[in-house]
Amino acid sequence: MSDISLYLDEDVRVLLAEILRSRGYGASHVLECNRTGKSDEEQLAYAAKHKMALLTHHIRDYIVLYERNCSKTC
Repeated sequence: MSDISLYLDEDVRVLLAEILRSRGYGASHVLECNRTGKSDEEQLAYAAKHKMALLTHHIRDYIVLYERNCSKTC
């Protein structure tokens, strides 16, 4: 159905991944991928490597990560 696949962070319920898949979307959860406890940077790198968008409720954590990395490359 969709070309976008989602990688759901630990703070998102696993049930959402199941619901999304049942509706034809690509979705994986951190728990399903045995990646619990990884840092935000590791989770983001994993999502990027697998061409998935990261879905999280911890937006502030990723803003800090973006700002830290952007100051190195922008």
